[in-house]
Amino acid sequence: MIVRRSEIVGYWDDDGTIICTECAGDSWDDATVEQIITIKHLEKADSNDEDYYCDECKRKLPVSPEKEEKEEVKRRWWVNLGAWDTDSGDEETDKLSKAVGKRIESEIEGVEYSTGDSAGLVFKTWDRAEAEAVREKAMHIMKEVWPECGLPEESFDITAQPQCPKCDALAKFSARFCDNCGSALI
Repeated sequence: MIVRRSEIVGYWDDDGTIICTECAGDSWDDATVEQIITIKHLEKADSNDEDYYCDECKRKLPVSPEKEEKEEVKRRWWVNLGAWDTDSGDEETDKLSKAVGKRIESEIEGVEYSTGDSAGLVFKTWDRAEAEAVREKAMHIMKEVWPECGLPEESFDITAQPQCPKCDALAKFSARFCDNCGSALI
């Protein structure tokens, strides 16, 4: 039988004591199916007016853990504003491109040049709404300075920086594993 980790709410020890997942930590990674307490166990117990309590922290095991309010995960958003200092070989195109880049840098506070995974102007924020507003302003600047440029709105994309699901450390966009704890990034 396969049991998803998200369905596990606790464990029965060999002597019958109950341990919640928070108190158990990683020490129960090798638990047998008979030792695992799942959401289904709690639903069945709830229908019989029974409750399960952790013998360590004395808290009642939740009936539906997925319905509990979860703390919102803070995400770091990047607005990729493009590389405007490229040399296309066309003098007029290069002039307009550089003008767009200079206006974006001067009118949007916090814009910086990134040399990481993809070089260009970026804006970083923890607020998704602010990221949307910066993208809109950059589009407005580009259309104002270079109306016939014709770049679609998707040219300024908003991306959430990868974050480790285990330790919450931020990672490079190209990373597959956390530099901090080694966990696989989703």
